[in-house]
Amino acid sequence: MQNYRFVSIEQIHNIDEEVFTLLDGLKHRRFCKAEVLDDAVVCGQIIIPSKQDEEYDDAVNTTFGFCTSNDGLYIINASENLKAQIHCMKLNEFEDRFGVFTLCSIISNLIKGDFYFLQQEEEYLKELEDVIYGDNDPNDDIKIFEKRKKMSGFKRYYDQLLEALEDIQEFCVDVKMEEEEETIGRLYRKVERLEALANLVEDYAKQLLDLHESRVASRQNDIMQFLTVVTSIISPLTLITGWYGMNFVNMPELRTETGYFIVIGICLVIVLAEVAYMKKHKWF
Repeated sequence: MQNYRFVSIEQIHNIDEEVFTLLDGLKHRRFCKAEVLDDAVVCGQIIIPSKQDEEYDDAVNTTFGFCTSNDGLYIINASENLKAQIHCMKLNEFEDRFGVFTLCSIISNLIKGDFYFLQQEEEYLKELEDVIYGDNDPNDDIKIFEKRKKMSGFKRYYDQLLEALEDIQEFCVDVKMEEEEETIGRLYRKVERLEALANLVEDYAKQLLDLHESRVASRQNDIMQFLTVVTSIISPLTLITGWYGMNFVNMPELRTETGYFIVIGICLVIVLAEVAYMKKHKWF
């Protein structure tokens, strides 16, 4: 006999009015939450963010409500995909246990691949770091920002899940359910490690964004420095050509046979002197 059953939020209305009121108020919000009711019933909601690279969409997140009782676990508004996943889990061993055992087993199975997922995200960021130090893709900052945003969502999810598990664990302590308390404690420590890893990956993404911005700023400075050098070289030449372009009658240089070549020589000397000065001061 299964220790869990799938129900809709409407069916919960007929089972327990207080649970229905609580879960109906939670179902449109993006967080994990657990509440302990006066009659030793634990209920709440779990929302697991999608691992796909998409904008937040309720359709791609794993969302379900739960309500534990002495006769098992009610899983509320679960998707068909989640139902199939749960059916594949070995939950029959908890047949005679309080619903907390079943809930912890389901959560543990659902986050089983999260360590690998977070490590993959970190490896992807390392690849982006190599690209940043090479020839930058113009969309690098967008990719890094999307990863940072995703990791921020997972970090928030783990934080909320820890709070929910802590509330359930306190309930188990109050009613002296030692085995359940130990089970939740193991799951809590696992989620703690996931939260720490997600935090590290998020910080890494933030550092890459800062690195990307500094590299872009450095390239802009190089361009501005080049334009400044070119302008500095051209400005004296522009002054000379503008000066002699006035063509006043009493300008003696205009009637000199070698005047044109003298001006060319002066311009070359000025350019060479500027280049030598700039090289000495390592302007380029």
